[in-house]
Amino acid sequence: MKNKHGIFFGFAVFLIAVMFTLVGCGPKPTPARDFDFSDGVIYRYTGKNKDVVIPAKINGKRVTSIGGNGFYAIPINSVIIPKGITTIEALMFWHCDLTSVTIPNSVTSIGESAFGQNKLTSVTIPDSVISIGEYAFGSNLLTNITIGSNVALSISTNEYGVELGPFGTKLDFEKFYNENGKKAGTYTRENWESEQWSFKAR
Repeated sequence: MKNKHGIFFGFAVFLIAVMFTLVGCGPKPTPARDFDFSDGVIYRYTGKNKDVVIPAKINGKRVTSIGGNGFYAIPINSVIIPKGITTIEALMFWHCDLTSVTIPNSVTSIGESAFGQNKLTSVTIPDSVISIGEYAFGSNLLTNITIGSNVALSISTNEYGVELGPFGTKLDFEKFYNENGKKAGTYTRENWESEQWSFKAR
């Protein structure tokens, strides 16, 4: 009987250890040495890893923003932005070859051309976002966009008379989103060249 109790106890300890290990699992933050960082601001990514997990803290100080052209034209595949950052500045991730981005539910605004010229096929824009600048996601391969309600989608006309929306120049998504009452949900299309969108509520 004692032997059975011992086996059961050992198995229980093993299960608890596995659970704690799984809870601790998740993408590891990119090392602090890979960032030019000062007073809460990341100024430039200098690392070689193409899958970047921006740390919430560097050297004990919370990351509050990404300044200047922090990732501009740096070839990376994916980026996870930490909760706490509220603004993604213009051109921040322009022309990076991104195929995946995770935007936290603390971001309220995404600047113009912030994620332009990448290879994103889908993006989830959290409910915290209230405005998206012109061409923020232009020149991508988007077929799936999950977005909150009543997001302000900026549209402007450039010096050549071309209208620019957050998702490109055709304005097909912008028009469909606005005409659909700016509802929260997932918007999809058959391929990235199609101008026909469908909607599925959450």
